[in-house]
Amino acid sequence: MHDVLLLRHPRPDVPPGHCYGQWDVPAVQPLDPVLAEVLARLPVLNDRPAVHLFSSPLQRAQALAQPLAGALGWPLHLDPRWQELSFGAWEGRAWADIPRHESDIWAADVHHRAPPGGETQAQLRARVHAALTERCRAPGLTLGVSHAGPIRCAVAVALGLPADQVPDVALDFGHLTWLRWHGGDWPRWQVQTLNR
Repeated sequence: MHDVLLLRHPRPDVPPGHCYGQWDVPAVQPLDPVLAEVLARLPVLNDRPAVHLFSSPLQRAQALAQPLAGALGWPLHLDPRWQELSFGAWEGRAWADIPRHESDIWAADVHHRAPPGGETQAQLRARVHAALTERCRAPGLTLGVSHAGPIRCAVAVALGLPADQVPDVALDFGHLTWLRWHGGDWPRWQVQTLNR
């Protein structure tokens, strides 16, 4: 059995209505209340061995992961596979300023189509799937700070959804999603907690 606990990063410092997939923006301050709330949501960590703590390398994820590592006394590993979807040329732009003929074509098939210079949802899901597979082969427990897109992809993998499906579930800033890997048992993955 292996538990993978995924936290969404704190609220980013982004103007409303802007595209910010891999746009490396900081988190909104102050973070002390966010950290306290996150620690209160992690009772499952009691007496768990071999903990692996990772973070997306983007600032808004590290803003939570760094103090979390300090509070728990665990080393932190940065893993770019857990970054948000790349929106390429759209990063940092207001959605209203992106030409509709571009965004409509992309929105009609986000799994196979990418924003200009960005990546498809299929590419995002593939890198998350690879990261999950690697972690479930390791002992103990994994705790990570990531983004809504990768966490939804991880839930899709856990639920065994078809490759072109990702659940459209609400994931609040600083909230926890808990996946459990059972190895050879069926179902191999279970979603223990979603957006707690």
